[in-house]
Amino acid sequence: AIYKGFWLPLPRQQGPELQDGPVKLIVIPDPLGQHGPLPDAAEKERQRFPAQEPAEVCAKRLDVFRQISGCKCDDFQVEGVHVIGVNFDPAQSRLPWHPVVQERDNSMAYAVGAGRSRWLQAEDEVQLPWQSLEDLAVKLLEETEIAPGDNIALLGLGTGAHVAFGMALALIEHRNVLPVKLLCVCPPSVWPAGNPGQGSLITTPICYLTCPDSVAGPPWRWETATFGAFGHRHFQDKASLVATVQEEMKLS
Repeated sequence: AIYKGFWLPLPRQQGPELQDGPVKLIVIPDPLGQHGPLPDAAEKERQRFPAQEPAEVCAKRLDVFRQISGCKCDDFQVEGVHVIGVNFDPAQSRLPWHPVVQERDNSMAYAVGAGRSRWLQAEDEVQLPWQSLEDLAVKLLEETEIAPGDNIALLGLGTGAHVAFGMALALIEHRNVLPVKLLCVCPPSVWPAGNPGQGSLITTPICYLTCPDSVAGPPWRWETATFGAFGHRHFQDKASLVATVQEEMKLS
């Protein structure tokens, strides 16, 4: 599904024009690898998830997230596009990406300070400070083969989508390169303090991708990060995600 016509009333402009150089897609996998609750946790650990969410729906989205967080660069091959993978070393994977969430005591569900809502999943919140992300993004760019005239797109998966945002920002601020597209798949929507403001990615087109059953919060930080095109698409599983990415990378 493609949603249109109900975004925030921001001025939108045309994105960057393609250069004569090759199109390169930088794939940023989830630094944690495959993670998140197993689908059967929807039944076995009901206290972790929203009470109003049917267990079968919860199980489906948990399965989709694990598929996405387990994706690798080799899963995405696009005709006419040079696909480059980003690798995280063990220290980078061990960074405190997400909060450690304990099961909520529902007897105190409506008391002040009773804890976080079960609608907010740990995978949807990033606690790593922005400066740490920016430093990591610059380092990863230094390890990535980019030449003048290249048309750079980025694909971030799960927590890797947060890194992809940082790399897109670093391309602009440190390389004077405006990405031709940023694709963020099941990205965290709750960011730490000190994050970049509105229009930080200038006119970089952003495609926000989630499964239909996602309980992630509104993607307004992603939506307001660019004055270029912003779109929201759904996918059902890994196979349909790959097909969607291939379609989105038809840039000309």
